[in-house]
Parts: sequence; structure tokens; C-alpha cells
Amino acid sequence: HYLSTALLQITIQKVVEQLMSGEIPARLKLSENCRLPSCLELIELVRKRWACLGTTRQHERQASEKSAQVVQGLPEILAQLKPRSRARAAASGGGEVVNLHLAQIAQDGAGQSATVLTAAEPELFAPTLKHWVIENESQSGFGVAFDAEPGSSLKIGMLVGLKPFSKKHFCIGIVRRINNDPSGKVYVGLQTLSQTPILVKLGATQSDASGGGRTAEALYLPETPQIQLARSLLVARGFFAPAKTAQLSAQGKSYSIRLRKALEQSDDFALISFDVLSRQ
Repeated sequence: HYLSTALLQITIQKVVEQLMSGEIPARLKLSENCRLPSCLELIELVRKRWACLGTTRQHERQASEKSAQVVQGLPEILAQLKPRSRARAAASGGGEVVNLHLAQIAQDGAGQSATVLTAAEPELFAPTLKHWVIENESQSGFGVAFDAEPGSSLKIGMLVGLKPFSKKHFCIGIVRRINNDPSGKVYVGLQTLSQTPILVKLGATQSDASGGGRTAEALYLPETPQIQLARSLLVARGFFAPAKTAQLSAQGKSYSIRLRKALEQSDDFALISFDVLSRQ
């Protein structure tokens, strides 16, 4: 026998709609610990999990067994994507830095050819980085395993940077599933966001006097039609605001953009869509 969550889903949806319309959580009989917007995000996450929304795999996984170096969280991922010199790479025991030709950011209204950017291959030579085993993979995700660690901060919705030893690409993924086995193994399901991220810088536009000259590093994720992912930006959560304009700079190119909606948010990042207003 199975318990239906249909009526519960309807109730949760009504609560979400009331919260979004400005209703006070206490009037909806929610705990005093319910603080917006984090409480609303948690309710939405629970609703999606119980409704099995977004949990169906897009592509069949293929068995694999390979090691990968891993970093967790947007700040660590940004740090790994910063260019390093060949001398530093050699001193760390790494191989040659490879330039990757990545995707276009924009094509202007005049119909000019696409802009192609290059980025240095992340080296990931630090001996302290975590090592995971990739057990299966597909175009849209990975299944990984590792030994449980005391005080691990890994959680659902966290960003992960993963570089298989047998490949040169650096994959950005998001944790969708965590299973703790009694044997001490942890099994994690990752959704792939990009295998060709580009490190970019975001700053205030000339017309935005309120920007105060603030700049922030971010990741541009090119469109990936094979897994139905549109182009997007990964930015620090504090930088994001709907309809905010910004100057995007990378590899000597500069674009004026407008941030659109947040496709997903977590503690340290916002995954957002954007429009290109002009090329500088």
C-alpha cells in the first residue's frame, strides 16, 4: 500500500501562494522559525521532492569506474578556475595547460559572427582536494561514491566542481541525491550544469550609479542543447537581483547584460538567466 500526497500537495501549493502574496507565516500556522525567504525556498524544495518534480533522469546512465578530484561550493569552484602559470603547474607536478575553445556569449544585432572565448584548463593539483569515484555517468549527470567524512558539509542543492583524472574537462554539477550507506559509503547523484564553464567578471554598468564600482567573479555556462540547458550565469547569491544590469567581462570582451530570473538558488549561489543588451 502507498500513501497519496495529492491533497498534501494542494495544501502546500496554497501555502506557497499565500506566502508569495505577502501573508504572515504565523497566520498560516507555520512555526516561528519560518523566516522568509529561506522558509519559502524550503517549502518549495519539499514540495518538488514529494511530487518527484525534476528527479527523472534525462539520459540513461552508463556504468563507469574512475577517480575524480572534487571541490564544493561556488567560492572553491571560482578559485580553481582562476588561471595559473605554467611554472606553477610544473612545480605542482601537473601537465601542460590546455586552452579550451568555449561557447559564444552573444551575437549582436548586426549579424556579426559569434564571439569565441578561451579559458585555461583548471589544473586541480592541490593534494588536499577530495577524491571521489565516478560509478556511472551520462550526458546530464554522474553517480559518485566516497567514504563518509565526519562533519561533511555536503548537502542537496550544493554546487560541486568535478574533474575526472581520465578527462580534461572540468564539470560543474549540483547535488540532487545523497544516500548514506550503513557500510560508511556515501552515494551522491549529480546533475550536470556545464562541462565548459567560463570564468567572467561582473561589474556595474556606466548608467548604474548605484553599483558603487562593485565587481564580482561569476561563471558563464554556455548553452547545452543536448541536455536542454540554456545559457546562464552562476553568481554569488548576494549579487543577484531581478532586472539588475551589469557589465560582463571575459578574455578582453565586454557585454552589457540584464539579469532575468533565478533558475535556482542555494546558500552561496544563484543560477540565473540573462539578456545581452549590447557588446562594448
